[in-house]
Amino acid sequence: PDSLFIDLTPYDGRAKGVSRLHAAIRRSEVTLTFEDLNSINGTYLNGSRLPPRQPQTLHDGDELRLGLLHIRIAFQYG
Repeated sequence: PDSLFIDLTPYDGRAKGVSRLHAAIRRSEVTLTFEDLNSINGTYLNGSRLPPRQPQTLHDGDELRLGLLHIRIAFQYG
């Protein structure tokens, strides 16, 4: 699967506790997965803290929190 790297600096990521290598998003032909890379400030999916190194499938409308940075997942179809 491909990995996607996103720079969260424009969203004040560092000040909000996002590590340089906080998490990974990977895509396959049919899914996106999200994995905490053993971050110091934690990663949450829909309010539940993710255990490190255990990929979770992302769905439209999911809410992620990396440290104090909130992200909503929205898939565009078509």
